[in-house]
Amino acid sequence: MLKVLIADDDPNMRLVIKKVLEEMDDIQVEGEADNGIDLIKMSEKLLPDIIFLDIDMPEKSGIDAAREIFHTNPHISFVFVTAYNNYTLEAFELYAVDYLVKPFNLNRIKQTIEKISKSKSLKTNNNLNNSPRKLFIQSNGLYRVINIKDILFITRISRRTVIYTVHGLVSCYETLQDIKAQLEKSNFLRSHQGYIINTDRIIEISPCGNKVYSVKFDSIEETALMTLEKLRVFKEMHNC
Repeated sequence: MLKVLIADDDPNMRLVIKKVLEEMDDIQVEGEADNGIDLIKMSEKLLPDIIFLDIDMPEKSGIDAAREIFHTNPHISFVFVTAYNNYTLEAFELYAVDYLVKPFNLNRIKQTIEKISKSKSLKTNNNLNNSPRKLFIQSNGLYRVINIKDILFITRISRRTVIYTVHGLVSCYETLQDIKAQLEKSNFLRSHQGYIINTDRIIEISPCGNKVYSVKFDSIEETALMTLEKLRVFKEMHNC
């Protein structure tokens, strides 16, 4: 069951969205808000899976409210519903799953819910796999599925998480902790506060400071960091 909040200062728009959602299976509308402040409070209390929200709301805009909510719960899927299309980029930078410009076809709501439902199911199945082979993330409004064997290391850069792969970079807002949870029971190591590394792709570990080591990989010039404590863990993992 997916829990949904609806936030819009127009009660008629809230009613339209609610009626469409209530016709769908496995959807529960948990509450409604008519301003950004109340939305934040309701989100903290009800912990929804999805929030449909207008951008232009009193007290606090949908963009600002979503940004605040996201930093406390990055797993929420945001669907912006607005009369304006000039906020698209900013919305998707906040992990928007969809951006609906009024007036819109009501089938778009159903399509969006189906997309979210499938993605969450995929993520759950991936987490339950005893030997995960794929990493599932959202990146710039898109769903990305990355083969974990292609990942070299993961780090944080300018409030984003950046995944270095053999095919290039992928950035997202998932925390390192959340990504590491998906990589349990695999040969990934939280080598440093700011790094997760694929220990199968390491080719060299060398000292670079006081109890800190530089880690080189087989496909890129960029390096990661590893603490002395994690070096010991790495040796135990690989019987070194």
